[in-house]
Amino acid sequence: HQTMPGVTNFEKLSEEAMLNEAHFSISATNEHWPIQRDEAGNALPRRASLNSYGTGGVNAHIVLEEFRQRRLRPSKVKRPQLFVLSADSEDILRRYAADFMSFLTANRQLLTLEQVVYTMQVGREARPVRLTVLSESLEELTEKLQQFADGQTPLNAHFAHVDQIGEEERQVFEGLNGKSVTVEDLEKAGAAWTTGDAINWDLLHGGKTIQKVSLPTYPFSKKSYWTATKPPVAIVSKAPAANVDQEQDSSEDPLNFQSIVLQFIAEELEIPMEEIMMDKPMAGFGMDSIVGQKLSKELKTRYQIKLSGKELLTHPTVKELSGLVQQKYEAKHGKAAAGNQRTDNTDAALQDELDALQQFKDGQMSLEEIEKMI
Repeated sequence: HQTMPGVTNFEKLSEEAMLNEAHFSISATNEHWPIQRDEAGNALPRRASLNSYGTGGVNAHIVLEEFRQRRLRPSKVKRPQLFVLSADSEDILRRYAADFMSFLTANRQLLTLEQVVYTMQVGREARPVRLTVLSESLEELTEKLQQFADGQTPLNAHFAHVDQIGEEERQVFEGLNGKSVTVEDLEKAGAAWTTGDAINWDLLHGGKTIQKVSLPTYPFSKKSYWTATKPPVAIVSKAPAANVDQEQDSSEDPLNFQSIVLQFIAEELEIPMEEIMMDKPMAGFGMDSIVGQKLSKELKTRYQIKLSGKELLTHPTVKELSGLVQQKYEAKHGKAAAGNQRTDNTDAALQDELDALQQFKDGQMSLEEIEKMI
């Protein structure tokens, strides 16, 4: 609005505030915000420094700059560019391509291919399902994205699931063949990126400064998640829980703790087991400290396996955590029943901690109250 806001409730400046020498002024009313110019007479964007102070001394500070739409000067030299796109699944990736195709169709006159490509290369997190498309114009890119959205793989494109690629199939981009970027360089970079390699994208632009632009963001799955009170998840297995009166029968089938942990996490988070990848951090699927403590309690109750909070943090995937549980179970199996004895007091204390964590998550307890309990 090109307006400097006045200070609410300001009436008179304190005599001790010497602002004249500091080039500051305070106004009680809104004022027009004039532009400043550089030595060449070019208009400079308006900039503002905003501060927010808390009673405890916390200071939040942000610097804002006026947005100005720049007139784009398309490059006279046309050369291929490597467009990249990624998502967590193939369905979402194809939907992402369709969204992008529609966006480019509507905004083609405001963008350049180089800006679009560079923004996607450095401005988006690389997800496991990846697509690269080699194009010489926005029109060509739009057409190829339409083909991919329709279920095809366009010409001069690479498409792969990083998680499904073996080590022997992975490719590495070792840099440019010469001083200038060639089509072969772009092809190698595209093939390497889709198989999991991290690319220094600035190499493909010769160190040139390229303006990033506003582009479509990630299209989420649009699944509904409703919180509701549900009974505790019980681990189901063929083996009975060991206790002071009963030891594990060594003749029974060995326990598959990977399946046990996976089943518990899936049911607790209410997501299909097939959506949880064994070697990906469980936090990415919604795992938090409360679910971790519930799993720890269930394993302790059924198998007398104790997991510390540190062990839960240092074993973030289903594969790593189930491997640790398996080791603990094998180390404990066969010991005297007295060594497996549980105490009700320990279980009660753990349940109190779980209840407190749930109350903290629901906003019914403060962090200070939790710390006092611990």
